[in-house]
Amino acid sequence: VYKISKFLADSGINIRTLSSEVRLSPQSGTELYCMTIVVEIPGSLAIGRVEDGLGVIGDQLNVDITLS
Repeated sequence: VYKISKFLADSGINIRTLSSEVRLSPQSGTELYCMTIVVEIPGSLAIGRVEDGLGVIGDQLNVDITLS
């Protein structure tokens, strides 16, 4: 949570809501931590920069980050 929220704040992105839950993987039954964040991205900020930055964080943390 910290690294992602810090990146968003440092990028001028407002976090509107953040929720998290633990789900079971359909294939293995392993617990998965899932986080959903609703944000406001300034119009002047390129979405590619956000995707790239979150991709770096995902690689560092060995997690999947999906934007939708």
